[in-house]
Amino acid sequence: MTSALGPAAYEDGVYRRRYLLRADDVDMHRVLRTSRLLELVQEAAIAHTEQVGMGRRKTLDAGILWVVARQHIEVARWPRYDECIEVEAWPGPMQHVLFPRFALVRDAKGRELARSSALWLLMSARTRKMVFPAHAGVHVDGVPHGPAIPLPGALAGVADGGQAEVVVPYSACDLNGHLNNARALDLAEDRLAGPLNGVRPIAVDIDFEGEAAPGEALALSWREDGAGARVEARHDGAPVFRLAMAYPQR
Repeated sequence: MTSALGPAAYEDGVYRRRYLLRADDVDMHRVLRTSRLLELVQEAAIAHTEQVGMGRRKTLDAGILWVVARQHIEVARWPRYDECIEVEAWPGPMQHVLFPRFALVRDAKGRELARSSALWLLMSARTRKMVFPAHAGVHVDGVPHGPAIPLPGALAGVADGGQAEVVVPYSACDLNGHLNNARALDLAEDRLAGPLNGVRPIAVDIDFEGEAAPGEALALSWREDGAGARVEARHDGAPVFRLAMAYPQR
């Protein structure tokens, strides 16, 4: 797994950490996995909440979960095995019940590799319903930093295409008790020809609509062409997640 290079830094409201990409971080083409990129920016977002006093003691230990509602990623270049990268993360101004989060990933020379935006919210671990931040006493101030990165939007479903049923494995679930969002991305990419053949997306959007517990069956639908791919997962007819990838023009 990724090796952290030295301690994390926190300055002017921005969290930063450097990593060395190891074998578990990359795919068979020795390029950073899409799901691992997702994990890195989300781990940075959670680490930032600890820095501002809105981390585990305020949330997880109080029965409140941080969950990602939507994620948007743009990639200028995919880093490779044994490459050093730096992840920096910061929050945007709160939007009522949503917490915007932004991230930049740079190479060892400071050049931009990827940028990301996400919308997070709070959920009760007991009722599985959204928690209003004011009721939980959770507030995160926005930090003016970095380039303007568009926030993620809603995605449409997949009307037709490939179809399969997948049972959510225990190993794909996280401490929130449901299918981890990075593992959801893995499930989606496992059905696509692009990643298998070394085609890396230049943009990824994920819309998390619901939960899936271990042992539950997901109905996957997908469509793919030279421009990109779309994937949708449903449980008992209700959407769990939707994914859109844009491939580079050839």
